[in-house]
Amino acid sequence: MKANPWFLFSMIILTFMGGCTFIVFNSLSGVVQTPTQQLAEDSILLLELEGVILDGKKFLKEIRDYSEKDNIKGVVVRVNSPGGVVGPSQEIYSEIMRVRDIVQKPIYISANGLMASGAFYAAMGASKIYANKGSLLGSIGVIMNFANLEELYSWAKIKRFNLTTGRFKDTGSDFRSMREDEKTYLNALLSESLNQFIDDIVTGRKIQRDKVAAVADGRVFTGVFAKQYGFIDEIGGLHDAISAIGEATGLGKNPKVYRPQKTPEEFFEMLGERVQALNPYSAVKDTLHLQNFGKPMFILPQYAE
Repeated sequence: MKANPWFLFSMIILTFMGGCTFIVFNSLSGVVQTPTQQLAEDSILLLELEGVILDGKKFLKEIRDYSEKDNIKGVVVRVNSPGGVVGPSQEIYSEIMRVRDIVQKPIYISANGLMASGAFYAAMGASKIYANKGSLLGSIGVIMNFANLEELYSWAKIKRFNLTTGRFKDTGSDFRSMREDEKTYLNALLSESLNQFIDDIVTGRKIQRDKVAAVADGRVFTGVFAKQYGFIDEIGGLHDAISAIGEATGLGKNPKVYRPQKTPEEFFEMLGERVQALNPYSAVKDTLHLQNFGKPMFILPQYAE
């Protein structure tokens, strides 16, 4: 008896869809937790600030959602980041300062391997900062990345142009060289951002401005140098920070630690990002870091290029 090809095709599709469903729900069981666990006892909130800071929305949501809860007695932020976009880095700094000064709860930073530029900026608002001896910190500075693809467009026989309402409206266009007046304009913008960086370090850490300015040249330094300079408080790891904040809040050296759980929305957002990454344009954009072109960044240069 000859098999019906449509029946076979339908079975293949159903099997494929069933397999996908199994994979998704199997992943959900490991990634997405049940509704947010109730804080039944006094705890220390543990948050993570990892990777390039592009918008900071996940971190900001978590710290706002949990920091004012009665059972949260303090916050520890584990940082492993090269920095990122100026605005979000400043917003995280302001939120950390708010917890410290307005909510009036201790908030400690624990630097892992890397806490540079925008991440370093954000950390300056904390009550106390811990870093390992060899943690890479600092990189106080601003960078803007541009590409001149004029010769590439010429080779591809593509002629691009802009219609603008002002002399600086198309500054940074990738189809022509940058004019000297544009470089002057952008350097002034970078200087303003750098001054904001320095001012907020001075405010957060109570260090003299000229002392901060002396090392605000983009250099990276170790935890040992940072402690000597007053940028951090203690040499130590995550366990040290948690023990210290536990004692400071009366919870003892081994306080209960609460880590926010992933929600279904976060899982499906992550899934969407994975699917988007398969888009050829997205792959090229990510490879060339096109999303960062023309943006002032508090970031290590190798992560901006």
